Amino acid sequence: MLAVLGDPQRPGDRPRGEHHLPAENLLPPDAVRRLAWQPPEPATAEAVAGALAGYGARPWQVELTSRPIAGALRIAEHGEHGEE
Repeated sequence: MLAVLGDPQRPGDRPRGEHHLPAENLLPPDAVRRLAWQPPEPATAEAVAGALAGYGARPWQVELTSRPIAGALRIAEHGEHGEE
């Protein structure tokens, strides 16, 4: 799931590439694992943000990652595309 957070080697990728951060600094790996195994229902940016905060992510981490992760969870589960 960290792939949805972007590849710093590809300039168009966001948010990780935009901020030049390693994935493990952008979000705690444990938080990503927990979301992947038990995603919130529905997988909205707000629900993901709440889950991330509950797993100890800092506010700036939640802000940068909740939307891309919510989108990835929706695609993985339902094949839905696009932003909220």
